[in-house]
Amino acid sequence: MATLVVPPVPPSARDDAMNLHHALTGIKCDTDAVVNLLAHRDATQRAEIDEEYKAIHTEELSASLEKGLMERRDAVIIRQCLAVDSSFHGATEILLAYLSNPREEEDDVDKELAGKDAKALYKAGEKRLGTDEDTFIQIFTEQSAPHLVAVNSYYNHVHGHSLRKGQP
Repeated sequence: MATLVVPPVPPSARDDAMNLHHALTGIKCDTDAVVNLLAHRDATQRAEIDEEYKAIHTEELSASLEKGLMERRDAVIIRQCLAVDSSFHGATEILLAYLSNPREEEDDVDKELAGKDAKALYKAGEKRLGTDEDTFIQIFTEQSAPHLVAVNSYYNHVHGHSLRKGQP
C-alpha cells in the first residue's frame, strides 16, 4: 500500500522575521538558525521576510544581520555559509548580498555565461595571490543552483578539479 507524503507548509514571512530576530538577538547570535533560514528561502520569500522584519522591528533586516554577525566572522560561520576556505572573511557580506540580490531562480542555464563565470572565478581565486571576494559573492549570490552546477562542471572540465578543490 502506497503512502502519500505531504510537504510541510512553509512558514509565513512574519514567522521567519520573528525567528530571525530571535536568532540575531540575545547573548549569542544563533548563526545556524540564520543561515539555515535564509539559505532555504528563494528571492521572493527573502524580500517578503525583509518587509515583515522592518514592519515588526522598525529596523532593516540587513542592519540586524550586520550587527548580529559582525562579531562572529569566524570559520564556523564561513563553513555554514559556503563551506569555503577559513581565510575568507566575507560571511556577513555573503549573507547580506544573498538577502538583497535578486537571485535567478530559473532551471535554464546559459552555458556561455557559465563558462564566463567559471573563468572569472578562476581569475578571482586560484590564478591570483589572495582572493577577489567580490567576484565570488556576486556569482554565488546572484546565480541559480543549476547555473552554479554548470559553472562547477565547466571549471572541472577546464582545470581538472571542482571549484571546491580549487581552494587553497
